Amino acid sequence: DLIVNDLASSEEEIHFSPKVAFIIDDLGYETEVAKKIMELEFPVALSILPFLRYSEFIAEEGKKNNQEIMLHLPMESSNSSANPGPGAIKFYMSEEEIRQAVRDCILNFPYIIGANNHMGSKITEDRKIMKIILEEIREYNLFFIDSVTSKNSIAYKVAQEMGIKAATRSVFLDNENDMEYIKGQMLEVQETALRAGEVIAIGHSRINTFYVLKRMVPELIKAGIEVVPVSELVK
Repeated sequence: DLIVNDLASSEEEIHFSPKVAFIIDDLGYETEVAKKIMELEFPVALSILPFLRYSEFIAEEGKKNNQEIMLHLPMESSNSSANPGPGAIKFYMSEEEIRQAVRDCILNFPYIIGANNHMGSKITEDRKIMKIILEEIREYNLFFIDSVTSKNSIAYKVAQEMGIKAATRSVFLDNENDMEYIKGQMLEVQETALRAGEVIAIGHSRINTFYVLKRMVPELIKAGIEVVPVSELVK
């Protein structure tokens, strides 16, 4: 009985509308899944890797579909066998090389309004390097989302200190490319949104992720959760 009453009273108390924003990472390699993702009927930020075959195409097409365009900024990982791809910020670079690399990435395709890190567990733990990267991001008036690829990341904290609009990723949808796993993560998104009020969920450009989003986002909306552009959740 008590539980039922608790639920009823908590429903009465929820006057705010919980908000969820989705980011899809690793775009730029292909167009088949990318096209499906950009045609979803709710906001999905398209985080595009620079210097890939379809980077510019996806930015152009995504913009036509009124989706927000982000730079998926490649950075060195603590795992030396992980390759962050072209244009990456490397630990050994000089300050000027870092600045130039960030600029080159930002200017690689149009319509970028924000950035999040691709890999980067080694870089996001380093205050000095993050400060240089974020100075360039601020120069172009972009927001920054810390993908939190390392639990010791200080990227969000540094961005906040510098007065840059920023946020952190709450949930990774598809660390396992498996429908049941992704569905479970979507339930996690729902629970976190209802509890915390705001969630940024990151997924990848994969067909399983697309299918789960297409199927489950309408259910989130029915549960009273608003799906918003990611730019609404940066502060």
